[in-house]
Amino acid sequence: MKTLMIREARWDITSQCNLKCKHCYASLLKGPDLSFDKVRAIIDKLLLFGLNWITFTGGEPTLRGDLPSIVQYCKKNNIGVDLLTNGTVLESQKFVELLDAGIDQVHFSLDGISSVTHDKIRGIKGSFNRTLKNINFCVWYRNENKLSAKIGVDFTLQGENKKDVPFLLDFFDSLGIDVLIVNNVWLVGRAIDNKNEVEITNKEVMESFELISQNYSMKKRNFELYLSAFPNESKFLNLKYSVRLPTFQGACPAGSTIYIDPQGKALPCYSLVFFKETNPEVGEYLRYWDVLSEPIEKAIEYFKPFLDFAHDPSPKNPYCKSCSNSSYCRICPLIQAFEAQSINERCLPYLPKIDSLEIPIEKESIPSFYDDVEWKLVDNNLSVTIKRKNFFQKKTFTLDAMAKDVINWIDGKVQIKDICVRLKDRYNIKIEDSLNFVKEVIEYFYKEEILKI
Repeated sequence: MKTLMIREARWDITSQCNLKCKHCYASLLKGPDLSFDKVRAIIDKLLLFGLNWITFTGGEPTLRGDLPSIVQYCKKNNIGVDLLTNGTVLESQKFVELLDAGIDQVHFSLDGISSVTHDKIRGIKGSFNRTLKNINFCVWYRNENKLSAKIGVDFTLQGENKKDVPFLLDFFDSLGIDVLIVNNVWLVGRAIDNKNEVEITNKEVMESFELISQNYSMKKRNFELYLSAFPNESKFLNLKYSVRLPTFQGACPAGSTIYIDPQGKALPCYSLVFFKETNPEVGEYLRYWDVLSEPIEKAIEYFKPFLDFAHDPSPKNPYCKSCSNSSYCRICPLIQAFEAQSINERCLPYLPKIDSLEIPIEKESIPSFYDDVEWKLVDNNLSVTIKRKNFFQKKTFTLDAMAKDVINWIDGKVQIKDICVRLKDRYNIKIEDSLNFVKEVIEYFYKEEILKI
């Protein structure tokens, strides 16, 4: 590795926070904040290596009075900006400054659909009402001024708020947001101290995600949905409820996406910070690069052990090794190595569920490729790229002559019965055999999330 191409950074721009969230990892953050000049110098340096996106987190990033100036500087240099905020610090005028500066996304943390739940989790009375007020204002101001910023909500699923799940989507839909991200709690930081209150079992997470997906599919929603589901879990939810969640990521982004702490020191992956809490073995990868004082060669040296580990495609536990998707699934290598039991409980059980799903294929059905699927047929190889939201996945399938013809005839207009007739005539087979073969091909690629009906 001669250099790094750093495209994105997740930056804890401050260690300060005004709330006391029961599940927050940020209690691990220490030390004073960098000055505006040093923040600007770090941005300038990373621009040399391709930086085009920053997600500012904390602590609570809006406690920095110079945040609008930081956003303006990023936008001046064509860097996209995402802000993760608890939404309780700023008054409306300050959000106007951020939105007018051209911020691309603002994500508010909201962990309940009422003040009773949210304020209990966040540790400060009145935080729910302040956050809700600012979400409503940002949505209104963005719409009124025809700005392009996306307004989203991050919801951390945990023991304290699992009761809200049945009502979650209707509540957030009423806010007019663009994105809802539901993550399950990780037992790090304060969550370890509050384990009895915040912990949620894998079974409860799976049940919650299925209910959320079911509710999302029941009526048209005005926001995109992201769930921190495991690959086969996502695939099952997509097939059963047509929610089109990201499933198998094509590659670990570590290195091209870096983490920066409040003192301007970087790691090749944000997750290293909290995985170390419960997995001391991760410590060997915690070599921080001081972005300001050290050359890029030091980053390459410090990051190399983890990047070698992360980018090694071989499965890192027996469960992933046994999975039929292991040839192209690139689930987070840290989860593979250190959360194998969760994979066993939340990912592998969905394989037989996927196999047993009944696919509604009729003679009059019209198959077509999903809009986010790019495909190319060369000789007998079907190459597919699925580009879904911020994830991508590549697959290659070797087809026999009959399957190749079926794929070529799928254009979103032709019914299955017509494809069967063409196949029967070309290969001189019985119509029943033709129908069974066509259904088999379509069902296979339907379950691969390539075809829809």
